[in-house]
Amino acid sequence: MKRMLLLITVLALFTSFAAGAEETQLRSLTTGLPTTREYKAIAVQLDNSIEARPQVNMIQADVIYEIEVDNGGYTRYTAIFNDTVPELIEAVRSARIVNVDIALDWNASFVHFGGQKLAGTNVYDYMKNVGITRFDGMTDTTNFYRDNTRIAPYNVVARLGKLHRKTSLPDSETLTTPLKFSEDTPTVKGEDVSVFRIPYSINNGYYPSYEYVPEEDVYYRYYNRMEFLDGAAGEHFTCDNVIVMYVDYTWYEKAVDRPIVALTGTNRCEYFIGGKHFTGTWSRASISDSTTYLDDEGKEVLLKPGKTFIQVVKPSVEIEYVR
Repeated sequence: MKRMLLLITVLALFTSFAAGAEETQLRSLTTGLPTTREYKAIAVQLDNSIEARPQVNMIQADVIYEIEVDNGGYTRYTAIFNDTVPELIEAVRSARIVNVDIALDWNASFVHFGGQKLAGTNVYDYMKNVGITRFDGMTDTTNFYRDNTRIAPYNVVARLGKLHRKTSLPDSETLTTPLKFSEDTPTVKGEDVSVFRIPYSINNGYYPSYEYVPEEDVYYRYYNRMEFLDGAAGEHFTCDNVIVMYVDYTWYEKAVDRPIVALTGTNRCEYFIGGKHFTGTWSRASISDSTTYLDDEGKEVLLKPGKTFIQVVKPSVEIEYVR
């Protein structure tokens, strides 16, 4: 009997310890999913020209921003990797200041291939001023190379895994990140929307869209009304959350290829979570602060754990809804 009581006590203690361990399990800051990895994000600037599609291994990113960098609809991606970092990523392209601002929002190092050097939009001066850790394929021939099955300049490959291993962990005492997640109580509210499209430029071929599939509780991503596939294994992109983030654009000296994008201040947002659509705002006090995403009641939006796409758009862009 004593042995039986001792065994029951040990089992109870083990069960209690296991439950406590589960409660204190680390959660990823980029996806809200369970993780054993310490936070060390790396941001990659990726091309979105027709010749650069399909991008290779971008599907492994946790958060992907699409941003217009040339007035008229031409977009590029800034992809945030943390939970999974592929060994190779393609097609890396040149940076603008807005892309650095996104990397700073995540306390991430930054991978790019060149950047704008023109007065008023000189990204090299900016990166030096903000002190970001960066890797530039223009000067690094060891960790970057060209894919000879594609044409230049749409074929730059970065050895991302190797670059990531070169970086250091951020200061945990000052670390903040923009997205918040909840497995039990994500902010799922508003009207039903099954399909929505963001017309950066239909004529120029920059036309992303999403379809919510309730059986899987995910959004499938399309581009120009075709399946949006990754170039590594041909897998269809899906995500759990979509944020449409309105920002003010100006163009330095009215040059269409020199964007000045306001990623500080406050502006409106649209959220798509769990097949629902609601509105709100985003705010960021300064580049050294993280963005906060709120609903119309001023409450912080809690995303579903998983991957997130953030569509950065000008205020004039009108989303197309299919309810």
